[in-house]
Amino acid sequence: MKTNEKLEETKFFLELLDALEKRGESLTNNGDTEKEASYILSAILNGFYSVTELAKETNKEKVSDIKAFKKDNPIIYAGSGKGGLRNTTVHVKHINIDHSGYIPPKGNEINFNYKKKPKLIVEEQNNTNDIKINLVPYFYIEVDKSMKRVVELADNHYYELNNFISGL
Repeated sequence: MKTNEKLEETKFFLELLDALEKRGESLTNNGDTEKEASYILSAILNGFYSVTELAKETNKEKVSDIKAFKKDNPIIYAGSGKGGLRNTTVHVKHINIDHSGYIPPKGNEINFNYKKKPKLIVEEQNNTNDIKINLVPYFYIEVDKSMKRVVELADNHYYELNNFISGL
């Protein structure tokens, strides 16, 4: 499998996570959105790891660069004792969503979201001039003693990983 195929697979799970959050309701008969979010996060983290491992196989002369990238992103790739999310969820304990709700960003943190809307989000057709507000909670996990929004954390790393792999 090529790194591009694994990146596409990971993007699939990112869109599922985004859709789950935006819908605010379960995608499956499980009925527990927080559990579903944690399962999807595990798939995303495994996708990130797989991309780096595949990149090592196909870019043997760049293995040191790939190892440096992983070292520069300890939240994703470090060992479980060092806070690595992927290693923790695969080898130690499942990473649960710590909070669903809204935690306002700090003053210097702004995220402009220009992503396509997930296809799973079906907007109701409204022929009136009414404004419909749909308030749904965001998913958060604790990372380095602060709460991080799961969708943003995963999206940001996906784009960083994609740019890195494209430059190999």
